[in-house]
Amino acid sequence: MEGQLLVAWFALTLAVNSETARGNPELEALVQPLLACGGGAAVAAKQLRQVLLSGGLKPGGQTLALEDLRVQAGGRHDNDAPNFRDIKIIPTSEEPRADHPKAD
Repeated sequence: MEGQLLVAWFALTLAVNSETARGNPELEALVQPLLACGGGAAVAAKQLRQVLLSGGLKPGGQTLALEDLRVQAGGRHDNDAPNFRDIKIIPTSEEPRADHPKAD
């Protein structure tokens, strides 16, 4: 999962910073497989698709930092899912040991 997240973030960073990269069809081909990964990779893929369709970021727009993508729902432990309906009521043994970000 971490590998797909890094690929998604790197592709997004390339698309934002390089007009040449935005014109590369291989970057567009990454969007669908990354969307299927779920979690932070899918979040980055959605933003990548938007950047590719619009020809770049809108003025004042920001991409998500890699750390922001890592803490998206789904993938922090074995009972974490983007869709809350998929989370089991009884915590799994891995869940309490997961690294959760501190609330502000």
